[in-house]
Amino acid sequence: MSTRLKLRMILLLVFCLPGIAIVGYSVKLAASSIELTNSGSFETGVIVKYERPNYRGRAKIGSSLCPVIEFQHANMTHTFTDEWCSKSPKDHPVGSHVPVVIAAGSPGTARINAFWELHGASLVSALIGIPWLLIGIALVVRVR
Repeated sequence: MSTRLKLRMILLLVFCLPGIAIVGYSVKLAASSIELTNSGSFETGVIVKYERPNYRGRAKIGSSLCPVIEFQHANMTHTFTDEWCSKSPKDHPVGSHVPVVIAAGSPGTARINAFWELHGASLVSALIGIPWLLIGIALVVRVR
């Protein structure tokens, strides 16, 4: 096996395959957010408290505060915690109303109905995966 072929294989394994995996994950996240907004129902929730995210059962000191949102659906009260911790207690104090989108048939699956909360994870992963993939393709093609 020639050195160039070995180098191409290494570049493919280090850049292209992880780039494809990250972009694929990004597409999966985007599709689930789009599905949620297309088939879900919309309610208004209330921020009831802020808490630090738990890592291995303990709250991480110095991390962002995540809003806990409570909403009514089908005469029941449901609660969820914002995954992105994007709302700040200063800008959105406890008692603030936020739009919520709820998965059809599963009120336990809910998210804040705002662009960043719905599409932020897919955008961030795409911003990581696409350059990684493009650099890998360019390096593999360049090695001749």
